[in-house]
Amino acid sequence: MAEPIEIAAPLVTIDVAGAVANPGVYALPGDSRVIDAIKAAGNSLTGTDLSDLNLARIIRDGEQIYVSPTEKTKIPAGRKFATKKATPRGPLNINRATAKQL
Repeated sequence: MAEPIEIAAPLVTIDVAGAVANPGVYALPGDSRVIDAIKAAGNSLTGTDLSDLNLARIIRDGEQIYVSPTEKTKIPAGRKFATKKATPRGPLNINRATAKQL
């Protein structure tokens, strides 16, 4: 009798940024959720409000998860956060742009 073959789940690579302990790029199993990505980055900083994120959403390869700091977030010395996200440079394809990009 043949041994069953175990198939490994594909990995997704994501960027976790903002008010997390260890922002950076992480490789997680393909069925991971936003909460798993935040935990991989050492959890959110004390005082951070996660209510604007859907923590149960399945993450996609190549995406960035940004945890926004609040006025109550305890920010470690020497860390700074962008107050505004950078705008994309170059032309924008209006047929493929999201409502937020427009």
